[in-house]
Amino acid sequence: LAIGVALAAAGGARFGQSDFEYTSLAGQAILQNAAEEAGGTIVSPEQRLVEWASEGLGLFVIGIGFIGFGAVMTRRRHTMERNGMAEDESAFHFEDEVRRVADEVRRLRELLDGASPDVAKMRDELELLQVANMDQLFANRNLLELQYGLSGFASVIGPLSGAERFMNRTWTTLVDHHLPEARSSLAQADDEMGRVIEALERLKSTGDG
Repeated sequence: LAIGVALAAAGGARFGQSDFEYTSLAGQAILQNAAEEAGGTIVSPEQRLVEWASEGLGLFVIGIGFIGFGAVMTRRRHTMERNGMAEDESAFHFEDEVRRVADEVRRLRELLDGASPDVAKMRDELELLQVANMDQLFANRNLLELQYGLSGFASVIGPLSGAERFMNRTWTTLVDHHLPEARSSLAQADDEMGRVIEALERLKSTGDG
C-alpha cells in the first residue's frame, strides 16, 4: 500500500513537457511570446492532460495497481487470521478469561470487605491475578478486533483498562495498609469488570442477531 501510494503520487505529480517548460524562466519567456502570438492561450487543458499522460500516466497506473494489490493482500490476511482463530481449538478464549478475572476480583473484594482481611495474602493473590490473567487478556486483545471490529474492541478494552488501573491502585494501597482506599479501588475494579462482561454480551447478541 505504501509503495503504491508513493508511486501514484510521483506519477500524478509529474509535469508534461509544456508545464515543465513553463516552470523555467526561459520557458516562461518562450511560452509568453507564443501566447501573445496565439491570442493569449499558453497551453490548453487538453494539451496539458495529453502531455502529462505521456510522462506520468504509466507510473501512476503502476502505483494504483500496487494499492489494489496491497488492499487485497491485507484483506486476505485478516480473513485467514479470522478463520485460523475459529478453527484452532486451543485458541485463547477471551470471554472465558474475562469471566475468570471478574470472578476472582469479586472474591477478593468480598474478602477485603471482611472484618480482618489478610492483607499480605490478598496483595500476593492480586499480583498473581494481574500477571497470570490480566496480562494474557491484553496480550490477546487483537482477538477482539478480529472478531468485533474497532468499535467492539474499544467498547471492551476501555473498561478493561480501567479495571487494570484500579487493580494496580488496590495493590499499591495494600502495600501502604490503607484499607479504606484499597476497598474503594477494588470495588471500582469490580464494577469495571462488570462493564467488560456487559460489553461482550452486547457484542455477542448483536452478532447473533
